[in-house]
Amino acid sequence: MEMSILRGLDYNLGRPTPIHFLRRASKVGNVDAKVHALAKYLMELTILCYDLVQCPPSLIAAAAFALSVKVLQCGDWTPILQHYTNYTEDSLVPVMVHIAKMLVTINSGSLKRMTIVLKYRSAKLLQASSLPELSSPYIQNLARS
Repeated sequence: MEMSILRGLDYNLGRPTPIHFLRRASKVGNVDAKVHALAKYLMELTILCYDLVQCPPSLIAAAAFALSVKVLQCGDWTPILQHYTNYTEDSLVPVMVHIAKMLVTINSGSLKRMTIVLKYRSAKLLQASSLPELSSPYIQNLARS
């Protein structure tokens, strides 16, 4: 019976997670570990966001990557990134806004995502949740969108 079910599913039991797409974007974008760590932090924050459940993992990863590049001022969303992720910068904005709103909530003392914040304060994860850029005017303006 199990074999019938597996054949019926064409042995497709899962789907890639956002980290798979983030690794690809980081390689294509040729960014340093700080940008990658910040994007991982931003992606992990979305796990608890019910509004983003319907978003494909590739969209979450691309939006987190684009936001981390913008926040750390490491460049722009290039045509090469658009080609390899299949997302334009404009299509990423709604997810980026959600992430920015979460960051503003966290900065105001919300406890809902504190475990993730504490995890990313470690030196191993490059203290991504403690970066001063996360309180930047760019994040504030994006969250108001």
